[in-house]
Amino acid sequence: MLNIGICIISQNFENMSDVDEESSSSSDSEPETQEPIYAIAPSINIRDEGSIDVVTSPAFQFLDELYSAGKLPGTRVAELKAKYTTLHETVISLQESEIQLLQDAKHFTIEIEQQQQELEKADQFPEGFTSEVSRMRQQLLKYQNEYTAIKEREYELQYKVNR
Repeated sequence: MLNIGICIISQNFENMSDVDEESSSSSDSEPETQEPIYAIAPSINIRDEGSIDVVTSPAFQFLDELYSAGKLPGTRVAELKAKYTTLHETVISLQESEIQLLQDAKHFTIEIEQQQQELEKADQFPEGFTSEVSRMRQQLLKYQNEYTAIKEREYELQYKVNR
């Protein structure tokens, strides 16, 4: 699944405290423009990512580096790691759902195509064509109608006799 581990370019972040100290000590020098911190998405094949451990992700490593450098307190690092883990699990779950939905869509598309082909075959069936089954069906309906008519006459005759 997609690793939400984000590689952060940390050059500027590590030098931020140095720049702050330099700017406070030398106010006469020209202000230096800092380059922004960029997030780079890793290029990992989705199929291979199932074996990736969140703890070894670049995000966790960077948080550990910040903690070791004393730039983030341990509680904040633990909080960020917990949030990252939750987000990672959510992304994995969403990707699994997406894969399942895509498979369902593919299956239903195939099923729709098969049904459309069956409908086309039914549309090509000749109108005047009568098969043995349809003749037998017509004969059955004819006999059922005759039987119903005979039963009705029988009830009418019994009613007249009993009057």
